[in-house]
Amino acid sequence: MTTSNPREIPFNGVRLRFDSRKRFDELVSALLADVGEKPLMIDDLPAKFESWESYKAEVESHVGPSGFILFALMNHGAWIKKAQVRKKVLRVVIGNPLLAITMLRHDLTAGLFAPVELILIEEDEDHSSLTYVRPSSLMVVEPNEPLMAAARELDAKLQALAAKVTATKATGPLAVLEAAFKIIPGKETAFLAYQASVVPLAAAQPGFRAGYSGPVWDTTWVYFGARFDSEEQMNAWHGEPQHRVIQKSAPNWWTSLYLRKWRPPMPGEVLGDRLMSETSILVDTALDDTQIKSVRQALAELGTAGAQPFETLTGEFEAHPFQFSGPLLVAPAADKVPYLLTTHWSSADHFNAWKSSSSYRALQSLGEVSSELFVPIVETRPREHLRDDKLQRDWEWTHKETNEPELAAAKELTRASGASCKGDDGLSRPGR
Repeated sequence: MTTSNPREIPFNGVRLRFDSRKRFDELVSALLADVGEKPLMIDDLPAKFESWESYKAEVESHVGPSGFILFALMNHGAWIKKAQVRKKVLRVVIGNPLLAITMLRHDLTAGLFAPVELILIEEDEDHSSLTYVRPSSLMVVEPNEPLMAAARELDAKLQALAAKVTATKATGPLAVLEAAFKIIPGKETAFLAYQASVVPLAAAQPGFRAGYSGPVWDTTWVYFGARFDSEEQMNAWHGEPQHRVIQKSAPNWWTSLYLRKWRPPMPGEVLGDRLMSETSILVDTALDDTQIKSVRQALAELGTAGAQPFETLTGEFEAHPFQFSGPLLVAPAADKVPYLLTTHWSSADHFNAWKSSSSYRALQSLGEVSSELFVPIVETRPREHLRDDKLQRDWEWTHKETNEPELAAAKELTRASGASCKGDDGLSRPGR
């Protein structure tokens, strides 16, 4: 094959954009604080070290907290203003040879896109953005499982860095979303694929800590939980244009939905009679029949321990005073299979007594168990479908034909965001 007749290898690069409420200069400072203030002349290092081990040790001494080193800065803003484009724009090249080698071992052409490049842009209203192209979408252009596995590791590290530096400082305590929905019968499989594409959108938001969802045992509800650094940041995600498109598509997937918000108690706070606990259970493999029986026996004692009737939609209650969900789809990904017990309590004393009970010890015998207690967040602003007590929002929809324009818009949004349903989205998908 001659240079006049090259082989064409098409590929589809996927851009990820992180919008930030930080000013441009603040975003630049946050990034350089992580990757280094001064570019490292990486090409000068090999001549100084004879062995891989000595070279590796030197590289490691320059690696920042998120795993990257600054290699170059290109200030587009300095010259585009001469063409009357008055925005600050900075192109940043970062990388790590110790990460790059995990990909170049499997395809040397992956070096076209290692190191990686970011572009930071000054946006309106003193905001900013950070955009890059997902490395795996550039490097893996033909089937190559070892390369894909290595590239996905890079994807995860880069996304974590971007989320970290674009996040604004939390202005309040941790905010926890407790929610559940019922899927229109027959749409379960399609919805799971759609949900897997939506979660990375939330994960890219400032302040995002975790998202987790899965079927609730013995009901048709599907649990969904999320955690943000503050209520303000959770509300900011609810108001994002991307999220509004998703909200409008809800009647195409669900028949019912409720949600409540919670936060950890403040030091010395007097707790009321409305509390929620999340008990996380992490196991090595999905629960087998014997373990499931043990779980059911332990949960049967929650009522006598003081757990309150479990309200779903306003005025409707589960048959049991709890919801047990799992296996869960979680982000960030977990290396174990997660389950979640959600319970409501009228006093912290009841909750603490239950944690000392034999039923709690039975759960601990299954794997890693941890419990947290939360108090309600009272909504202080008008919200659709907000109850009079300002503690819950819920919806019910009459099943109707799919609203194709809204559904198409939601799907296009998730495609444009670069989210994937094929496992390269940083989600953990434990099997049963």
